Amino acid sequence: MMTSLKEKAYTFIKDNFRLIIKYILVSAVCYVYVFAFIYLLIDVCSVNVTLSYIITYGLVYLSEHYINMRLLFKVTPHHMMFVKYIIHIVFFLLFGSTVFTLFFSLFGVSFYAMFATIACLFPLRFLSYKLLVYK
Repeated sequence: MMTSLKEKAYTFIKDNFRLIIKYILVSAVCYVYVFAFIYLLIDVCSVNVTLSYIITYGLVYLSEHYINMRLLFKVTPHHMMFVKYIIHIVFFLLFGSTVFTLFFSLFGVSFYAMFATIACLFPLRFLSYKLLVYK
């Protein structure tokens, strides 16, 4: 008998609930840094919006990788994982900067643009970490 998508989603969330909560907490701390750096670069230092996004997330992704690998997903690093992570970073930097720039052009305020971007990308990032990078 085929399992419905709703049942699969429920099982996935139930099986990974503690991991999801930990991921949310770690991500919340990272996003505090993201908001601070984005505000500093765009609103205080007048750095280009897209460049600010790339600089900020580049720094946050590097530190987040270690935390995710060791504390959340508890995996032993290996060469292929690092390659997958680099591909993940490049994809989300490019995709995320495009989404952020779009939201910034719509809202005109970095805070709103950053919040909207996080809301869109957060679940995608978790799923890609869980199912692709740290598998």
